[in-house]
Amino acid sequence: YVKAVDGAIVTLDRPLVYRHVAEELDPLLPTEHCQEHPELCLKTQVRAEVGLLTRNIQVRGSNFEDGSGMAGSEGFGAHLMHAEQAQYTYVEFHWMGQAFQMGRYPLHFHLTGLNPNAQVVGCSLHRTFNRGITVHGTHQATLKDNVLYNHLSHGYFIEDGNEHDNVFENNLGMMTHRSFAMLNSDQTPATFWIRNPSNYFRNNHAAGSAAFGFWFDTLSEAMHTLQRQFENNTAHSNGDTGVWVDLVDSRQDCRAPDTWTVSVPFRDSDAITAAVHENPPACGAAPRANIPFLSTTTWGNAEQGVTSFESGHLHFINHRSVSDGVGILVWGVQSDNWPDETNGWYGPTILNSVYHSVSQLTEVGFRTSCSIRLPWDDTLHVSGTQFIGQVAMGHFCPCHQGCNAEEGGYQHRTSKLGWHEGAGTAASHRVRWPWPMAAFFFDLDGTLTEDSQDCQAYGCYLHSGFEGQAAGMLSNQVEQAGDRGGVSLAQGVAAAPSRSGGYGDCSQPLVGLMSSKKLADERITASSYWRNRGDHGYGQMWRSRLDNQETTWCANTNDVNQYLQWDFEVLQVVRGVQTKGRANHHLHWVKTYRISYSPDGKTWKQLPEEFEGNWDQNTMHENGFMPIRAMAIRLHPVTWSHHICMRADLVGCFDTHNMTFTCLNRAYLNEDDEDCQDIERRYSGDLALMSSDFCQRHGAVAKHTALSANMACCVCGGGERRWAPQVEVDTTPAKPPPSPQDPKKILPGGTAYLPPEACHMVDGTGGIVCSRSV
Repeated sequence: YVKAVDGAIVTLDRPLVYRHVAEELDPLLPTEHCQEHPELCLKTQVRAEVGLLTRNIQVRGSNFEDGSGMAGSEGFGAHLMHAEQAQYTYVEFHWMGQAFQMGRYPLHFHLTGLNPNAQVVGCSLHRTFNRGITVHGTHQATLKDNVLYNHLSHGYFIEDGNEHDNVFENNLGMMTHRSFAMLNSDQTPATFWIRNPSNYFRNNHAAGSAAFGFWFDTLSEAMHTLQRQFENNTAHSNGDTGVWVDLVDSRQDCRAPDTWTVSVPFRDSDAITAAVHENPPACGAAPRANIPFLSTTTWGNAEQGVTSFESGHLHFINHRSVSDGVGILVWGVQSDNWPDETNGWYGPTILNSVYHSVSQLTEVGFRTSCSIRLPWDDTLHVSGTQFIGQVAMGHFCPCHQGCNAEEGGYQHRTSKLGWHEGAGTAASHRVRWPWPMAAFFFDLDGTLTEDSQDCQAYGCYLHSGFEGQAAGMLSNQVEQAGDRGGVSLAQGVAAAPSRSGGYGDCSQPLVGLMSSKKLADERITASSYWRNRGDHGYGQMWRSRLDNQETTWCANTNDVNQYLQWDFEVLQVVRGVQTKGRANHHLHWVKTYRISYSPDGKTWKQLPEEFEGNWDQNTMHENGFMPIRAMAIRLHPVTWSHHICMRADLVGCFDTHNMTFTCLNRAYLNEDDEDCQDIERRYSGDLALMSSDFCQRHGAVAKHTALSANMACCVCGGGERRWAPQVEVDTTPAKPPPSPQDPKKILPGGTAYLPPEACHMVDGTGGIVCSRSV
């Protein structure tokens, strides 16, 4: 391929086989950012990786992949294990490592201890059968300027988790393949597999892994050690996630001891006991430390650019995401308090980052659904971040996995946001609410909600909207509706109270099965029926029920004008769809579809999403969406296998109109400034004691709080099973709202006594904005 090289210009002798994207993207950061930190305003680079594999000095193993060797010799290459110092510079390693053999890696520093003289610099490793370079029980080694290409299982491999102060700099790793005979984690391999954050990673690139580019698969004994450095690393084109961070919760001054050892004693030749750690760090009680991830670039990763799972005070600063499935997923945080400029951003933050949803990658199918997926916890602050281009769902998507309609109401904070090239418009919502009251936002300066004087000066709150409900509803009729359906937990009637903020158990089948019909057959209709035959649904729409094993409903024609319809006659809350294909024909099912609904039985509205359907005839596939109130639902097939045929059910609940929809009233539940989470912790989950004690004294207050309906203290208010104590309402004047600059005073759920007249609908956010200035 290479015909000539002239400086940075490489001339090829023929066209490339595959398409390669080369693009520079402007981060569109404000001028003041560029003046203070010019590095923030460098253009984001989307380019193919180029690595030189050939070297003058070569180490080659055997190549019997074609089966020409003796039985079992396939993938049985050379390996180099070092128990003392070793240095390799500009060496080519080919056909190295022994597949599925523990410890038989191409280059392996094995229990060498403190070893600053251990170096692998400028080397290439390609077509290796078992990892790339392994650092095992070794500290202060240097891996720099290396190329690792086309290898099986984890590539740059930190083995036990006690390894510390090793330097990984300017290395390239590509084409990391799965292995099903090593560690379980090798089934989802990482180009860089990291067990201890106390190492240095700078200017590395990971591309084309079957799963992860960089994976902090943190050892529990190492989770509190200080992270050394993760700066200017790039991960792209990976099958799952670019950078995955598990359980990194660094504590101040927590260093990995040089005397920390890990041993695995053998009982006999076949069985191994659990690993034994001697002198591990013990820092769990120390204050948390901020953990900077600086200038990480991710693009074209199938699932997420970055994922952070239950980690501590991570600072994602200048993260550049381009056409990742999700820019960044924060999947839970461990945090002490809210971060902001006044406390040195002490807490989890996303700062001065840029999320490009549209690029040349979009032309070949890379589409961003959400820029930032938010956690099931409080205390995350997103500041100085730019959103560029339209997304499929929303730029902020609250409440990821592990969070459901029975538990929500988490608060997130934002400031200094920027919206460009269609981001944040009605066609690309700033927030995608999974259900009402799933979360709420405190927008410190109006850059999430609206550019108004009140929001700029005092900040504004953003809550979800809901079809048919007035913005900012805090009315007697809503409270009374809730009271009429209330029961007392003290009487033992509702042992498992709802945390749904009004929906209760809203996961019931609305259509029903053949033996347990919830909706009559005649209330199920369709746009057409195959040749108007009864065995395809004409007059026999029981055939569309999920458990029917005979011929199912099939449309007369295959086009996007077909639909399946359910008429309830009364309002229902619908929050999901379950589908199957045709039971007695293996080639007929609906692959994608849309949903429309009628709130009054006359007018129709369509949800913006296109949902994934089935890939075979009998596997049930379920999609959820933000709950809607509807008298009728239509399912519109968009694509299908061979012919439009399907079975389906709807998921939801009967609409009691008991919606806890307020602009949120109180921040605290008693004079000790306790919020719902504090109360639940104090009662250790004993709902009966909580009901008889706290709710008798403070129930009238708790019923009107944000978190009482969504995240905690549901025993005192919120949901269909509201506790409605017959007590005198507390008329004590409310305390003045806490200052937004004091993170200790604005606790989760702090909503600053907002009256309904402070709230209104705002376009582009899909929700209700409540101003603090009233």
